[in-house]
Amino acid sequence: MKSFLEIQFKNQYHSPETPKSDFLIKCSNPSLSPTQDNELNKYVAELKHEKHEVPIIFIGADTSGLASGAGKVKLAIETELQKLNIDAKIVLTGGMGFGAIEPTVDIKLPNQDRIIYCEITYKDVPELLKTTLIDKRIYSKKVFGKYGKTEGSILNIYETPFFKNQKRVVLKNCGIIDP
Repeated sequence: MKSFLEIQFKNQYHSPETPKSDFLIKCSNPSLSPTQDNELNKYVAELKHEKHEVPIIFIGADTSGLASGAGKVKLAIETELQKLNIDAKIVLTGGMGFGAIEPTVDIKLPNQDRIIYCEITYKDVPELLKTTLIDKRIYSKKVFGKYGKTEGSILNIYETPFFKNQKRVVLKNCGIIDP
């Protein structure tokens, strides 16, 4: 995957040794060719995990998540995926700011919304993975919300009581990205 700088500068990096006079202008107001624009859009989609072929399992692994057992959950997920012979990507993220419901595990199947499960223990992992990855159903015992449009009883995370009155600016990607 190419970075923004590789796309924009075609491997001609700005550095003290080889300064590019238009570096700041190109970074703050990029004028991209259609090919560069397409490459950049693919790059952003990959970073956001929008397009993928295999399931992605996100584990909240910040300090409170790890203190709540996220490390054991990760090991249990790795073991269970191997046992079930399932190809999936595991992404460790920071916490989303709601330590009382950790460890959290989000599962995103290809072409579907990312579903958030809370208070997951290593004992939950076999049933969680069977239900979500094999049966392709929601693990309703521990579902918290989703990133995506509210459907039925599964609320968009920002419509849940804990988050609905919050305005996140600096922390808007907490729990979403791999820090």
